[in-house]
Amino acid sequence: MNRRQALKATLTVATAAALLRPGRLASQNAGTRATGAAGDTIFVNPATGADANPGTKNSPLRRDLEDLEIAQCLFAGDEVTNPHHVAIIATGNGVRVHHCIFRGLKISVVYWTPGSSGHAMRNCLCHDLYGSGVWTSGVANDFDYRNNVVANCNYVWTSQGGTSALADAGGRGGRQAAPPSPTPQQPLHYKVVDSFFASNRRLAGTGTGARLEYRDIDSSFLELVSTKVSESPIDLERDQTKRTYLHPSADSDAARVGAGLFMKPQG
Repeated sequence: MNRRQALKATLTVATAAALLRPGRLASQNAGTRATGAAGDTIFVNPATGADANPGTKNSPLRRDLEDLEIAQCLFAGDEVTNPHHVAIIATGNGVRVHHCIFRGLKISVVYWTPGSSGHAMRNCLCHDLYGSGVWTSGVANDFDYRNNVVANCNYVWTSQGGTSALADAGGRGGRQAAPPSPTPQQPLHYKVVDSFFASNRRLAGTGTGARLEYRDIDSSFLELVSTKVSESPIDLERDQTKRTYLHPSADSDAARVGAGLFMKPQG
């Protein structure tokens, strides 16, 4: 397997994490066996991303989520030559994404259950996304969004109403849970903490569908806390021999945010 094939397999397996239940994610080649406690590991076909667990008949992964963590993954694409619609699209509560890089995709993460809670997006780099840096569908205001860098994207944030999200999922034959509480939802208000937004077309938009049917909206539902917004682009490390390849250039404002694959500072 060459470097290009290995990267493709890694991305396929990582993308499949969008539909997994809690536990470990692993790829399984033909003839290998599951290890660890029963039910603790989910095996994924590295070529197709399909469920490779015993008795599943290699079917697509469609499992309810609760308390899923996705970390230190690279998701990459190109709008023209290698379109990648969404890296992670998940229903359920407690979907936590951190220390990931999203580059050249349409959307990084879609939090798709209205009224769900316990979500987080931390220390992620979103660069050159032709949709938006994150998509929320009426999730609870406890969304933990901090230490992210979003640069050269169409929107920083897409906000879709809960009713629209339910209709959207139903129209595609998807399974979308209803909001967990019958009480009226509080007005959307998310804190954006210690982040850096640079050279994005707009801060916030709304819409639906795969054809970028978006429109600009007022971004007042976002409270920027120690977050910088700049019209200037950021520089990325382009030297493939360095550990910080595709990360913000060292000693820049973007680098100081701490977004990227590494949990420890890289000197």
